[in-house]
Amino acid sequence: MSFDERMKEINSWAIPLEGTPERKWLDKRLAIEREQNPEIQKKIRSTIETAQALIYTQQNNGAGLPLDKTQREYNNEYNNRVFKYSLRHMPTSFNTMEAFNKFLPPTATFKLQKEKDYLLSFVDYIDFITSAETSAFEQRIEDLTTEGVIYSYNGTHVPYELSFKCGGDEEFCVSGISMIRHGKELNIMMLAGMICDLDEATANLSREQIRSAPPHKVGMAPDPNLERKAVPLIEGKNLWRTIVHSRIDLESSSMDVRYVAQDWGDTFQICTDDISTFTDEKGNFILPEYEEVAKKAVQNISKYQSLFEFIKACINIPVFTHYNDDLFRTERHPTKLKELQASTKARKALKLVPNSEKIFLREVLFLISEDSNTSSRKTIYSPNIKIETSGFWKTLPIDSIGQDKAGQPIHGRTWVEKTLSWVEESTAAKPIHTRSNSPLKAGANPGFIYVMRCAAHGKDIFKIGLTKRTSELRAQELTGATASPDQFLIVEDWEVKDCELAERLIHERLSEHRVNAKREFFKARYIEIHKIVSDTISYVDNLS
Repeated sequence: MSFDERMKEINSWAIPLEGTPERKWLDKRLAIEREQNPEIQKKIRSTIETAQALIYTQQNNGAGLPLDKTQREYNNEYNNRVFKYSLRHMPTSFNTMEAFNKFLPPTATFKLQKEKDYLLSFVDYIDFITSAETSAFEQRIEDLTTEGVIYSYNGTHVPYELSFKCGGDEEFCVSGISMIRHGKELNIMMLAGMICDLDEATANLSREQIRSAPPHKVGMAPDPNLERKAVPLIEGKNLWRTIVHSRIDLESSSMDVRYVAQDWGDTFQICTDDISTFTDEKGNFILPEYEEVAKKAVQNISKYQSLFEFIKACINIPVFTHYNDDLFRTERHPTKLKELQASTKARKALKLVPNSEKIFLREVLFLISEDSNTSSRKTIYSPNIKIETSGFWKTLPIDSIGQDKAGQPIHGRTWVEKTLSWVEESTAAKPIHTRSNSPLKAGANPGFIYVMRCAAHGKDIFKIGLTKRTSELRAQELTGATASPDQFLIVEDWEVKDCELAERLIHERLSEHRVNAKREFFKARYIEIHKIVSDTISYVDNLS
């Protein structure tokens, strides 16, 4: 079921907004029904108890890993919105995170989709996509994932081991990725942390202002027990918890919407290019000042482009897990429900929920990380998935018919070509420069071994050398010192104890691939170069 079909189904159960003629009629009708049929009140109480039991059980039946905890956080928020307000009061995140949930009309609750949990190192994954055989990527994600199943890939690496910079010099670490596919639609949630001084960030938050609530959400407020602060991704670490989510159309290879949500403790500060979050069902801005807010949001989202490039690069994680299928081990993680099952509240809840929700142990697939004694920097070129800038979805009354991107009829929304001048932005794919760090002991000649390439030099031709400063400076020097119209780009670099010995040994092992005896250029498949360089550096670093 597509996003549009899911929204149509959910909207069909949404009651009219308070204060509207339709709502007044409904309230009057329900009051008459309750008066004429006393059993209705009893049935309502029973339904509420069942709903509360499902929510309680679901909140406690996860594996207890960061990603499934985050999904339950969103799920709990959506259920609270329904119980306290209505389906029409969903937060902005609902536009993408609803895909991880299924709405159950009988109890008016959101249930998480079936889950499959993994533990793996994202450092190993980056190694895989930058050096794996091309044939490994022949299988499509549609062939390797089951529709309607949440695949959660929790990182076993220390987040600081894998970091990259976004625009404005903000540096992020990645903790994990969850994805769910519905047909040709892929929704992804990434858990990340921005490196910063959390105390300083919290002090600045006290002066920040939240934009005014739209008319239909006036009166809604965060839980007063929650504290306004820069929430850490991991306790004790200066990483500001940031949740990134998007929806990708696999058929058109386009990223339709982008969201960055920074955890402020009592709320999430959202940055998005989804114009529909600022407009009403007629496509007009909900409040006049929202046009300026939307304009700034579209401009601000561009500084986070590296986050979304990384998300695109992570589309191939199912390929990685399939490639290493025989190396995964199964761990059995007791759920919190197992611990609580003897309590009065849990016993009562377990009587009211189906057996499928009574999960006391979760099987988690664990991939042992490859040992590495080196530090490495990599340049990742993400898959060719464009960021949609030609238009946006406008919400319509559910009984109205609009048109999708292909001009086909669709209920409840319509695709609008962008006509506002400020929505245009540069979204060309940019390489991501990642850094994975492992502590090294000082050696006789510490430095870096780098692999670079220049598009003007043709396929499979790489420059392999050393530098005792940084590879970035060396790339700039090489670019400026040649007449080539293209610049040298770092494919990967490694920190090594003795860069002179490592370079000599690498050049000897690759001698048959040397293009010119007087120059450091080699013609070979990168998977072969990567293995020789990695093996040689490990050998040099392990010399006593």
